[in-house]
Amino acid sequence: TCFGIGRMDRGWQVRSEARMHIDKPPSAYLRKFYYDCLTHSEPALRMLLDAVGADRVVLGTDWPADMRIDWPVAWVLGLKSLTQEEKEKILWKNLENLLGL
Repeated sequence: TCFGIGRMDRGWQVRSEARMHIDKPPSAYLRKFYYDCLTHSEPALRMLLDAVGADRVVLGTDWPADMRIDWPVAWVLGLKSLTQEEKEKILWKNLENLLGL
């Protein structure tokens, strides 16, 4: 999402068929979705958080795939570029809000 959104917005600007079913550029819709935090890269996750907001990112897992992060909660907690508030949102607050708990 983050790496391609500029290209999608540009396509929407210059290609009429890209505007057939949406009235705004694709980036205007980013906050309508929730995103999996498991980017396997702290800089990529930081970019996602900055692009869509920490309130749109939730904990994810690749389990049972062999390339999974064994302890995704520990991975999130260990990320230095995230604030404690961002970590809490990713780990449980966003899901509580989404599910109305």
